[in-house]
Amino acid sequence: MASSVDMAEYFEKRHDNILQGIDNLKLEQGFRALNFQETNYPDLQNKSTRMIWMTRDGFTLVAMGLTGAKALQFKLAYIKAFNLMEETLRSQPMLGVREVCTLNEAALSLMASCTGICRILRIPEHIAQSESAKRVKQHTGIDLSPLLLLSPAQDGIAQEEMMLEPTELARVLGLGSPQQVNKWLEDRGLQVKSSDGWMFTEKGRPYCIRHAWSKGGKSGYNIKWNVEFIKTQAGSALMLR
Repeated sequence: MASSVDMAEYFEKRHDNILQGIDNLKLEQGFRALNFQETNYPDLQNKSTRMIWMTRDGFTLVAMGLTGAKALQFKLAYIKAFNLMEETLRSQPMLGVREVCTLNEAALSLMASCTGICRILRIPEHIAQSESAKRVKQHTGIDLSPLLLLSPAQDGIAQEEMMLEPTELARVLGLGSPQQVNKWLEDRGLQVKSSDGWMFTEKGRPYCIRHAWSKGGKSGYNIKWNVEFIKTQAGSALMLR
């Protein structure tokens, strides 16, 4: 999920214009309820400011109505991805019923195994599903992303279950810089820095997860923190300054 703040920053638009654009969408109530979630966050002046969380479908719908260079790039990339998917499907050999069943069984088994491990580790359900789906695609080639969008765990995420990295926390909650957020977490005994980067402590374990990332041939882990816990503990943006 992405927020209206994220969208405004990415497309270089005013946040109030993004909110107005969402409000002006003539949508069925069911679609709006599933894809847009109203909330508030403290801005840099610690004032409660309106913000909207969006699913992938909601984000795409709003982005398609935007103008400007960044919006055009997004639309062209969307078209390119759709054409690439169509080309890939056409180039793949037709599988027999037995091969399809075997592949589906492997995907189902892997998904169940990964989500089961995540539950033992008390990882939130929506994150467990997303990470498990990545493993399924990696090992079987089956992309479960369209099905994830239909899962209640993905679209009905309670705000207290939202997990964000320090960079996102600093931006969305107005908590200074990512470095200030990490220092704040360290000062309160929630994480410590090692040669491998930041690691959560036993005190911080209930309020965070380790998140795997991969980019540009490199990979590693970072920590995502429970938004509501951080908001409650931080109190105001001034505490980080």
